[in-house]
Amino acid sequence: MTFPFGYDPAIAGDEYYAKEDNGTPGHSTGYITFGKPGDLMNKYIKFTPIPTTSQQSQFYDVVITGISVAGKNLPIKSSIYTKGGAVMDSGTVITRLQLKAYAVLRSAFRKEMSRYKIATPGRNTDTCYDFSSYETVVCFAFTAVGEGDGAILGNLMQRSVQVVHDVEGGRVGFGPGTCT
Repeated sequence: MTFPFGYDPAIAGDEYYAKEDNGTPGHSTGYITFGKPGDLMNKYIKFTPIPTTSQQSQFYDVVITGISVAGKNLPIKSSIYTKGGAVMDSGTVITRLQLKAYAVLRSAFRKEMSRYKIATPGRNTDTCYDFSSYETVVCFAFTAVGEGDGAILGNLMQRSVQVVHDVEGGRVGFGPGTCT
């Protein structure tokens, strides 16, 4: 589900939702709440501004300031993220990053996963791992976008994460948590 940023905050208030991994037994499929949740003050929610541009976007624009893998910030120039911008879209499954950022992220991820057996790439992914002892193949849920295209933070990245759209405050927040 994707909600346009252009709705009237006086009517809808702030948006809060959580997406669960609905493939995990015992977990809900998620929920959405409109209004002013107490999570706006939750110390575990980290906010980033929703950029304002002269062109109205149908998505929530976000500013990517960095990416880390295994607690290490990746050496990606901030100018890479600003080319084409970035949006959050719960209707897009796989997160898509600018090619240079994706290449650095994929390399760091593969390094951390080097003890696992590589599997045949998926339809939209090029980094998959064979966990046949668990009867499954797991793929890296990121891919690259074309030159000049913006990044998309997809819904797999949003699972088991509380997402708070503070429309009145012009920001979006992310924090650990579930939909319980």
